[in-house]
Amino acid sequence: MGEGQITSSRADEILNLNDDLTNIDNQASEGLADSIIDKLFDDERFKALLTEIKASKTENNLGLSNSGKREKRMERSYKPLRNLIVENNKKLKSSINMHQPLREYLEIIETLYKEFEVEYDDFPSTRLSRRPRFKNIADLYKKYDPHETLMRLEVFMLALLFKPVPVFMNASSQSKQQAQETLKQCENRITQLGRELLFVLDNVDDIKQFTGNYFSRNIQILAEFFKFEVEQKRGKNALYDLNYDLTEDALCNLNRLLCRLKAFAESGNLRTDKNLFRLRDGDTESRIIKPSHIEVTKKWAQNSERLKKAVQYFHGYKKQDIALYRFRLEIAYKNCKDRVPYEQFQKFFTSLNKKAAKPEGFSGYLNYLYFWRENFVTGQLVQDIIIVFNANSLMETKIQESDAEVRFRDIPTEFHAYTCDLLKASSESFNGMEVKLNFESVPILQNSEWKMPAELIIEAGDKEKWSFFEKRVLPYFIFLETFDVVYTDDIKSRFGRGQKEI
Repeated sequence: MGEGQITSSRADEILNLNDDLTNIDNQASEGLADSIIDKLFDDERFKALLTEIKASKTENNLGLSNSGKREKRMERSYKPLRNLIVENNKKLKSSINMHQPLREYLEIIETLYKEFEVEYDDFPSTRLSRRPRFKNIADLYKKYDPHETLMRLEVFMLALLFKPVPVFMNASSQSKQQAQETLKQCENRITQLGRELLFVLDNVDDIKQFTGNYFSRNIQILAEFFKFEVEQKRGKNALYDLNYDLTEDALCNLNRLLCRLKAFAESGNLRTDKNLFRLRDGDTESRIIKPSHIEVTKKWAQNSERLKKAVQYFHGYKKQDIALYRFRLEIAYKNCKDRVPYEQFQKFFTSLNKKAAKPEGFSGYLNYLYFWRENFVTGQLVQDIIIVFNANSLMETKIQESDAEVRFRDIPTEFHAYTCDLLKASSESFNGMEVKLNFESVPILQNSEWKMPAELIIEAGDKEKWSFFEKRVLPYFIFLETFDVVYTDDIKSRFGRGQKEI
């Protein structure tokens, strides 16, 4: 050992000198100890030793653990989990679209959500973060699209429920080989579902707000799950920090999270993960929400069958030129604030449809489909109806003496007047009480993305418009019942259509 060097053991001897001075006066002892320590830490040789010890420990402990520390493994580079999020997970959606029932579900949910955005000011939520999500300056001006987020969440949940795979392939028997993998090899073992889970975690703040009645059960599952997670962590740091490095430990944590979410989605029962949380007095170990996944699937299947029958029924008009008109009828008592009950409204509507369809009734009237809504402002029941009209009756010819006059009919105005006249003559339907009609003309579907006119003409042989009617319009009216909206009236079936033979 050279004269100018100092060993670790020698440093320890110097640091322990204070123990040999216990018999000296306390004040003198403290002064001497301070002097020795100050001189020791000013010594360049001691600084070099501390640097060497620190470097040795760092070499063994760098890399991501659950506490956010890093662990250096050979020459492996680092990549945060956030960088694994893809802008558009087309691969996962393509795998879902290969299955007809799942593809149908996505088409229907997309239609409903787009219409809800127009119908309700607070859909999906007035509190949603509107800040763009960007990775570089070019993305800074991209508008955050809540509809796109909702649809990606729907795809994720379909994959989790019907095509589940782990976040990444992992087997304890292969741990030694996996420990030698490069970063790229580790990343290649991540599934598309696993990547989409990272997107879900990046949107947790928004997801927790998706709790209204006009969200699918899939979305409500996510909202309840993450609200429960946040409640349980009691203000601790984020349990699933996307700034963590890509490591086996981090991916294993995500696998456990995915399993808990799947179990909750299938049972409605969410149990506290005791490995992550310590229960206190008064805490609950589980939460149960909504019907089970199996019951919801059964309800959706019933409406799918109803849609199939409705499509087949309206096929009878494919060889005709038809026009569709959508109206909302609301009936209220004139001199009473009481709500017109469903039975009275239904009786009047049945009479309206029968009389309008007669040859001497409303000229050109063919058929109808409807959904019973509720005006949550007035509290009144609303008949949301689409009438199927003979488009060849739109141009009306009147012959006066030797001249023929042809005019184009204004069906909304005519149908409004026809309904009002019938209402005046139908006092028996409302127990003799005087009523008034609120009549509103509504676009067939309201979202501007559809680019649909207020009145839709479908000429014979127009496959594109018939497809829109069957894949967008009919499903919208039929599947509204699948949402957990609390209405005043307990109506067995809120959707209805004509029953006569075509």
